[in-house]
Order: sequence, then structure tokens, then C-alpha cells
Amino acid sequence: MANRSARIPYVCILLLNWNGWKDTVECLESVFRIEGTDFEVVVCDNASQDGSVEKIEEWARGDLEVSAANPELSKLVVPGTPRPIPITKFANPAAAISSAAGGGDVSLKLIETGANLGFAGGNNCGLRYCLARRDFDYVWILNNDTVVSPDALSFLVAMMEEDSSIGICGSVLHDYWEPARINVIGGKFYSRWSARFLASHEASRVALDYVDGASMLVSEQFLRVVGVMDETYFLYFEELDWARRAAQNGFRLSFSTRSVVYHKEGASVGTHRNASSRSLVSERFLARNRVYFTRRFHAWALFTVICSIALVALRAAYRRDLKRARVVLAAILEGLRARLP
Repeated sequence: MANRSARIPYVCILLLNWNGWKDTVECLESVFRIEGTDFEVVVCDNASQDGSVEKIEEWARGDLEVSAANPELSKLVVPGTPRPIPITKFANPAAAISSAAGGGDVSLKLIETGANLGFAGGNNCGLRYCLARRDFDYVWILNNDTVVSPDALSFLVAMMEEDSSIGICGSVLHDYWEPARINVIGGKFYSRWSARFLASHEASRVALDYVDGASMLVSEQFLRVVGVMDETYFLYFEELDWARRAAQNGFRLSFSTRSVVYHKEGASVGTHRNASSRSLVSERFLARNRVYFTRRFHAWALFTVICSIALVALRAAYRRDLKRARVVLAAILEGLRARLP
């Protein structure tokens, strides 16, 4: 398709913070170095208890200096971006939405969500603010535990500008602690029989099942047609659910191999590659939502999915991690009882 317009697209960059101000301000340092795109930044705080709101305001004033947790990536965050950065804080999502119609040129908005609403609920506060503005072209949902290359966003925008059928576009996610290592190219594949994921490490255009939520550029048209994320999930599977609804409404998924994002992966919620090291919160929602998503989209695979999850509990019990085993088994029941749309 031809380019949509000759003007520079306007992007709302959306970060969700929950007790992670150190990661968030490091991410903001890299974000405010972005080149080639007009943007504003919206930070939604999920009722953090670590003083995050005050620390983010302190950073915006220029009273808090940031260094890279990994010195190899210092060039993306040091020296500090010019400050003060104009900031508007909203005490609740309703206040943000009511002010959105006026637009404005303040480049950093901070929305206090009022509670820990999870990944979907917290991000939805920002998405609804963007939808109320009516003057944006895209929203870049970006994990707060990332740092980005200065041209990461412009490559995503360029790809979506070329093809309006793309609803969600992803990046190449490098490991923050080992920057040469690629964790994910664009997104992941999904096994319906086990409700497990396999990360894409190939740059081929094989269709992904979903775009990794650490970096998702979504179009205004996509948001207005498909809607915001399903908050039933709270944590995990929101991106896969969104991808399924995208396909149902005629949108494609894609990714840019030139958009580079460095991801700490699971810094906020305790996600870990080693199952025995995952937080129990992570364990609960992974198990619960494997069941819930399967019931919603692939009910015919429910038996094998439950068997796969039960095996996780058995392995935990074998390691004498009885608390983890009980959490997983309870999560299966929770997923079975959750009300479907």
C-alpha cells in the first residue's frame, strides 16, 4: 500500500510502572533520545509502594541522575537527557481522560491508576487516554524494563505506514544483560495443545501467533476497531488474546528487524526461564491463563492443556515445593471458573 500521508505520524509511548522506578527512569532516558518521530510519553503507575511517582517526577525535574544497570548500554542513557521535562500528573484515569480532548504539548504524562490493575488494566488506562485524545496515529506499548535504540520507534512506524493492514508491529528484543544475544524476533509461536510458547529467533516472515508485549506498536485504527486489552487476564496472555482478536477483524501482525530493544525480561513480576525460580504470582497467572485462553479460543484442547499444567504441579511436588504445586493446581480451577466474554 502507498504511504498514508506525508506528515510525520504522532505516537503515544506508553509505559506501565509497578514498583520499578529505577527501570522506568532508565527506560525514559533512552526514550527521550528517540529520533525521527513526534511523540509524547504516558507513564501509568499501578499504585506503586516504592515511591515511584515521586522518583519519576524527581527525574523529570532534573534532580535525579540515571546510570545504566548494564554499563555496555550506557550510550543509550548517558549523559542524561536535557531537563526539566514538562510533566502533567493525573490522580486517576478519569482525570486524564477528561483532559485528553484538549491535547496539549506536555511531553510526559503520569497517570496514577489507583490500584494494581495488572498488565492489561494498567496499560488500558493509558490506551483509553490516547483514544480520548483523537490526535494520535500510533501507541507504542513498551515495557518499563527496557532501553531502546534511538531509531527503534521510527523503524516500527515506517513499516506500519507502508501497510495499513498491520495492526500490531514488534521489535527485535535483545537480552539487556547480554546485549549480543537475541531473545525474541518480533514475537512467539503458540502450541494449542499445551498452551506453551516458543520464541521466534528467525528473521523470516513466518506468521507469528502474537507480538511480544515488551514492544508493540499498535495503530489508532486497530485500537478503535479491536478495542483495548482483555483485563480478565491481569498478567500474561493479553498479547495473544489481542492477536487473535486482531485476526478476527482483518489485521495482520508484523515486526521490524531494524527496531532494536533491550529487555531485562520479567523484572517486575518475577518471570524466570527456570520454572522453579519463578515467583508464585507469575506461576499462578501463567497456569490460570493457559486454561482461560484455551477455554475461550481452543476448547477442544482443554484436556491436554490441563494435563500439561498438572505436570508442572507434579514436578514441583517432586522437588518438595508443595506451595508451588498447590498454587498451580488452584490456578487450574481458577481458570476453569473464570467467566468467558
